[in-house]
Amino acid sequence: MILTHYFPSDLLQISNLDELSKSITKYSPEKQKKIAEQLSNYSGRALRRFDPDQFENYIKRRNQTEKWLYNAFLEIGGYPVSQHPFYCVLGENKYLYHDFGENTVALQLDTAEISEYHLSFTLGDSVGIYFSSASKRIYTLKQISSLLADTTYIKKQMQHLNRYHQYIEAQLWSTKYIPNAKIIKNYPLLIHYIFISYIFQQN
Repeated sequence: MILTHYFPSDLLQISNLDELSKSITKYSPEKQKKIAEQLSNYSGRALRRFDPDQFENYIKRRNQTEKWLYNAFLEIGGYPVSQHPFYCVLGENKYLYHDFGENTVALQLDTAEISEYHLSFTLGDSVGIYFSSASKRIYTLKQISSLLADTTYIKKQMQHLNRYHQYIEAQLWSTKYIPNAKIIKNYPLLIHYIFISYIFQQN
């Protein structure tokens, strides 16, 4: 199965893969603000969270969510290398593809090349889940693979979320796999994986 991480294409000109794989929550508050200021200059709905009037609330919510994810991952037998995961979606997501602005770039990984002990999943955006009435549960790779056959269950778990948060999120707890990722510019959505995001987001 494919995992996809989206970002503005301009970041490739100023960052290497190591920098791109670092979660903003890994940095000091001062550095976080500088990164947020940079990201707020790009177009795209998904980047509005970095606007000065929204960032303080966003980073607070994200920190709380990551503490929950980390502890929950340990409880299901995970071995996180970092306390701050690298976020992807399972398959591809048409909304996120457009929400990172023009010339969105994708970083893609194959779950076959990732240890199950370094990967977890949520049925929906993790921040959206944590701050809503949705079921606060994370899943292993084996569990999520089995659940893909039951789209009714998945859609039910996501019904309390904003439609922009209705995708299967993957949390990668080690960045050692990033150097093996594929970087794809201006690519079409792969038909084989559209169903993972498309079906779940129909109202």
